[in-house]
Amino acid sequence: MKNRSLLITIALIGFAISSVAQQPKTETKPPPPNVKVPAKKTAAGTAAKANPNDRYFYYYALDDIYRIKDGNDKVIFESAEDDAGYGGGLTKETPGYPTAIWIDGENADGSEIGWGFMDEKHKIIIPMIYNEPQGFSEELAAVGLKEGGNYGFIDKTGKTVIPFNYDIAYNFSEGLARVLINQGDEMDYQSGFIDKKGFEVIPYLYNVASDFKEGLAAVQLNGKCGYIDKTGKVAIPLIYDGANDFSEGIAIVNKGCAINSYSVSGWGGKSAIINREGKELTDFKYHNIGDFKNGLAQISTGIEPDFKYGMLDKSGKEVISATYSQIYSFISGYFIVLLNKKYGIIDSTGTTVLPLKYDEIKPDGWEGTTSKIKIDRHYGFVNLKGQVIVPPVYDSVGGFYSNRLSFAKKDDKYGFINQANNVVIAFQYDEAGDFGDGLALVKLKGKYGFIDENGKVIIPLIYEEANGFEYGAADVKLNGKEIRIDNKGKQVP
Repeated sequence: MKNRSLLITIALIGFAISSVAQQPKTETKPPPPNVKVPAKKTAAGTAAKANPNDRYFYYYALDDIYRIKDGNDKVIFESAEDDAGYGGGLTKETPGYPTAIWIDGENADGSEIGWGFMDEKHKIIIPMIYNEPQGFSEELAAVGLKEGGNYGFIDKTGKTVIPFNYDIAYNFSEGLARVLINQGDEMDYQSGFIDKKGFEVIPYLYNVASDFKEGLAAVQLNGKCGYIDKTGKVAIPLIYDGANDFSEGIAIVNKGCAINSYSVSGWGGKSAIINREGKELTDFKYHNIGDFKNGLAQISTGIEPDFKYGMLDKSGKEVISATYSQIYSFISGYFIVLLNKKYGIIDSTGTTVLPLKYDEIKPDGWEGTTSKIKIDRHYGFVNLKGQVIVPPVYDSVGGFYSNRLSFAKKDDKYGFINQANNVVIAFQYDEAGDFGDGLALVKLKGKYGFIDENGKVIIPLIYEEANGFEYGAADVKLNGKEIRIDNKGKQVP
């Protein structure tokens, strides 16, 4: 159905304070806020209570009021200013730390409002006077002043711990923070590192640097990159054109790439991997090497657009040779691959566990336990080990995701099946959607409604148009009017 005439903007932000604190390692400026949506200016916002341990939040605009909701669909902040948004999140891993929140509007005197921080009860506790904070990391947050633009560090009470003496500052990582000073030219920055008392530990020597990871930081000087330790000593010589952060004891380095004045990472050229001692574990023959995860990294060779993909282990051995047109990590130890326009699944040794004969293999999202398969215009499912659990006999299927059932279409009718391929809800509907919030959208005789996993009609089939449930509500059209309902069928704002 069409969107409501009043703008609704949803920005799902599933990251915790720790991820917000870790800004891109190679930029000389913090990135801008995530979302901006214009609306009419009116009064300032108010805060509402919500569960402080909810990990996911979203932001939307409706009737010129901007709201932030948590994962339980509870409003935790609302404002009628130009924009309202936030960075960070309150999670069980980071209790007691404020969440960055912003309103891009104007105060009564015409000055911009900017960023501030709210506590676990979603009360503003640190004034909204900052520019693009990065959230909290290692008890401190790097923040920039709206007036003057300099950066410094505050604690969770808003107290200035390290003065605003820097042109740019990044959050602490492994006890040190990367700070930049300008040498006069607009883009001429020099990078150094300070400790939590604000003392300079590593001088402003480098054109570009990244944060410390596993005890080492990538740095660039006069167009060449290498690594330093926390004392500032060069641990791996500056002989590369590009260098990336260490992860799992391995770093990706580049030669023959374009010099990047904003980043230690290079663009183009060829890549190899090194260990913490600086030993090169592969030749510089790869177009790209991805990040290591569970001991393996994706590699690509060849010339665009005919790249070939495989997998590399931390010793530098190609455990899966670069012969595939595409390769995707499925779950730990299994990969979806494409070759000669057909998909299959292989394990971490390169052994085929599902033949490369399918037109499509599509996992059920991040948390799904199955993948949809397609062959000869028919669909089914495989499990995490690539074993076929639902034969490809259906005209269409949805996905199990975290649900017990998936919709399926057969002989022009929709029903619902489980992972054992048992028909749980008969093929009787003209349309159907997957379950969301415990309810599935169905259509019969031109009208939409919602059923539960037992097939019981929970919300009558009376709507001309409808969308599935998400975050406790669904958009529907009744008697020509677009409204929003909860999971009981009751109209909500």
